[in-house]
Amino acid sequence: IWQGLHQRPAPPAETAAILGLEVPAKADLLVRSQAPRHAFRRREGFSLINYGRFSEDSSLQCRFVVPEPGKPSCLLVRGWKDAGEWQRFIDPPPAAVRRLIAEGWGVLVPLLFGQARVPALDEARRAIEDSYLFTTYNRTTAMQQAGDLVTTVRLAELELGVSPSSLAVVAEGSPALIALAAWAFLSAGAEIGPFAGDLDGADLADPATWTESAYVPLLLGAGGIRALASLAGRRTAHLTGVPASCRALLPRSFKTRTRTADLAGLLRLLQAGKRRRG
Repeated sequence: IWQGLHQRPAPPAETAAILGLEVPAKADLLVRSQAPRHAFRRREGFSLINYGRFSEDSSLQCRFVVPEPGKPSCLLVRGWKDAGEWQRFIDPPPAAVRRLIAEGWGVLVPLLFGQARVPALDEARRAIEDSYLFTTYNRTTAMQQAGDLVTTVRLAELELGVSPSSLAVVAEGSPALIALAAWAFLSAGAEIGPFAGDLDGADLADPATWTESAYVPLLLGAGGIRALASLAGRRTAHLTGVPASCRALLPRSFKTRTRTADLAGLLRLLQAGKRRRG
């Protein structure tokens, strides 16, 4: 039955409704604290901003370097063991990220909902999300994280001067699938840069993949990866670590590879694609 559902993606509007995402209005964007503008415009290392939405009373953190004028930016989405690992990632950043910054790119590295890793809270959250009643009326962790990514793109536009059309999304590890969902949603409503992500061999036709990595109730029934691809339209995505048996589920605008790629490899794919389009 699941294979049959994958062959019949829901209309894009229905998929968007299932994701439950919304681009925040300017008045809803909450900036709790941030580095002085004159400081982060010098691009001397990563700056910190604490932000969220008034309507959600949310509190997120993002380390960032703004782009040089006319240069693109990259939103990096990764799974973190805890907030300490997130901090160590940019102190100092990997060589591939340093090269990107040296070329004038902007870089944003957010810490999403649930990624601070408080064991007691994480265990309680998993137990609660096993309840059908809870997920009927509340967003799952994956849905919260997708919403955080949409908020981060809006923040980059309004507070950091990063146009969504120049902002690419690069994801690896466990959040890659939910990052793809957020990117597909943004692709349907406005200009957004390309996506590059590694799925690490995840079987996109297996319900367990979705419940473990992108638990959005009803999404698999709407068509799973085919529904997200349909929502993204003709936008370009580069996916590595895609099982050979799953490549047929994706449209030609999704450039797929069975081999996995690390962050440096994903950034190379992104830059190569930009050069070809240029």
